[in-house]
Amino acid sequence: MIKISKNAIIVFFLLAAVGVSIHPLFAIAYLPYKLFLVYGMIFTAAFFMDRDIRIEKDSFINAALFTAGAAMLGAGQYIFSFFRNDIMVYGVALMLCGIAAIALAQVLYGQKLDQEAVPPGRGVEITAIAVLLVVAFVIRFWDLSNFLPGVWFDEAQNGNEALRLMAENRPEVFIARYTNMPAMYFYFAALAIKLFGFNIFPLRLVSCVLGTLSVAAFYFLAKQVFKGARYAFLAALLLAFSRWHITFSRVAFLGMQTVLFEILFLYFYLKFLETRQGFIAAVAGALLGLAQYTFSAANFLVIFTALHIAYMAARDIRAFVPAFAPGLLTMAAAALIAAGPLILYAVPNRAAFFQRASDVSIMNDIRDTKNLSPVLKNLQIYSMVFNYEGDYNGRHNLYKKPVLDDIGGVFFIIGLIAALLLPGMRFLAGLLLVMLIPGIATITIEAPQAYRIIGVIPAVCLLITFGIKNTAGLVAKFSKKSQAGIIFAAVAAFSIAAINFHQYFFLYPKHEGTYMSFSPEANGIAQYVKRHIGEYEILISPAQKMYGFYMWEQREICDFINYGNIRYRYMEGANEYSRDSLAGKKGVIIITRPTDVFEGKTIQEQYKGRIADKEVFTNPYNGNEIFTCWTIKKEDLLTTPGKIVYVK
Repeated sequence: MIKISKNAIIVFFLLAAVGVSIHPLFAIAYLPYKLFLVYGMIFTAAFFMDRDIRIEKDSFINAALFTAGAAMLGAGQYIFSFFRNDIMVYGVALMLCGIAAIALAQVLYGQKLDQEAVPPGRGVEITAIAVLLVVAFVIRFWDLSNFLPGVWFDEAQNGNEALRLMAENRPEVFIARYTNMPAMYFYFAALAIKLFGFNIFPLRLVSCVLGTLSVAAFYFLAKQVFKGARYAFLAALLLAFSRWHITFSRVAFLGMQTVLFEILFLYFYLKFLETRQGFIAAVAGALLGLAQYTFSAANFLVIFTALHIAYMAARDIRAFVPAFAPGLLTMAAAALIAAGPLILYAVPNRAAFFQRASDVSIMNDIRDTKNLSPVLKNLQIYSMVFNYEGDYNGRHNLYKKPVLDDIGGVFFIIGLIAALLLPGMRFLAGLLLVMLIPGIATITIEAPQAYRIIGVIPAVCLLITFGIKNTAGLVAKFSKKSQAGIIFAAVAAFSIAAINFHQYFFLYPKHEGTYMSFSPEANGIAQYVKRHIGEYEILISPAQKMYGFYMWEQREICDFINYGNIRYRYMEGANEYSRDSLAGKKGVIIITRPTDVFEGKTIQEQYKGRIADKEVFTNPYNGNEIFTCWTIKKEDLLTTPGKIVYVK
């Protein structure tokens, strides 16, 4: 038995507070609020250590190892936060030492997954989750149309595909063409368009609703995993405020379908493993089959399920077969029935069905390099995506930032270590690894990709919660007060939620990476066309000399924003207008891009002194031109033959 005096405890927590205050990153840098969130966790734990403590030697060593490991993980994450490759090695070293210390604590003095001692009242539980769902919906719904700097090509394409489905009135299970995705989302989008009209709002509303529903479903999944309402609520809170989850809940992509159906499937799958009821197995199977109609990341749910079943069977095949085989056969049959129409499409249309996967497959890199170095590179990239460097694409992520915040990143590693070493939780680590495969199997120039690995979000939030739970368990054990652990856990979870909220709603919209990722040129041109199409004929540059620009993307966005009013043209060899076409018009607006040097020079020379208006649109972050609008009056066009545009 070891005695720890109250004074020693006070000194320990004061040193901890000083430790996190040493460097200006926490004390005076651009995000000082993080310091106070860390203080909140430190002093919450300290508040309950108000007396001398007597504790078993084994428990003391366990706590010492765990605390040292958590401190090293925190220090490593702190170094990562500078995002400097020259010092990253020190962060990696600290991370590895922290992992080793926590793993040793877990191996020597492993913890079990405790049941919740006194569950909250039913009324409290229902009220808490109802309030959380309202909040989750509001932060996904708020300013859906205008918060982001534009409409991206995929969103425009999805909207136009939904319109086409409505017009043709012919059922489809898979959309080929540019999309190459199952059709489920487009029917949801068509319903939203029917209710709210055709613009970006109803398309994003589909993701908003699916994202909110996934928070509700996640609460029940977390309750199934942690066997208690309190940590289930904290897990749902983490998902509701996850910057990663919010990002894809507010764009018109297919990803939120995947997350929702994955969560629902996992809940019923785990419920079946617990109850062995055939009906629950059938529901799980149907959800697994329906998940295949969502984003392609859901395909890997089948792989995870097969591997998990094989793992359980290998542990004790004799007990496994009579206990689970009938239900698993029911689940497989239900999955095949639900996915049947998609399978029947895929078999004779393999090229179209696998086109998108083929285009971005890492096999393309392997064939080029003639070795496995691309796989090793992607493994390295995705091992750092949670804590060091995330997706560069501003549609998917806060530019380059790891997909987790600093505090959540530390608890994620703690939870992952504990899950790997605790038999009842290893399925979470397995789920994480399998759902990372879509990213690892993607061409290296697109790595890291937060969208392709969207299926890891449920596992990540559960692992963060598990990390918090393990840490809170030590607080409860040392303080001898059961409420101390859950209060510490709540402070940690709310701190993570606050950081994610700040990152998405305050940092994300102000970042140049976000602005550039939503095609500002195409959106600016489309909005300009929308304002002037009634008074002018509009001629748009195809920007053929512009590197990385695709005219079909610009056309898709322009057609979407100007739906029902599309009367612009693209510059071709002969930009002819008839006198009749100019009847009732003030003239022609020519929209050029920075690479259209000849066109711009020619227009200025041709109509020198007679250009009615020249409006240059620039990137607000660097002042560079993104497009220029030249307004030529009708009378000048009729009297002066032009080289760029002329009237017959």
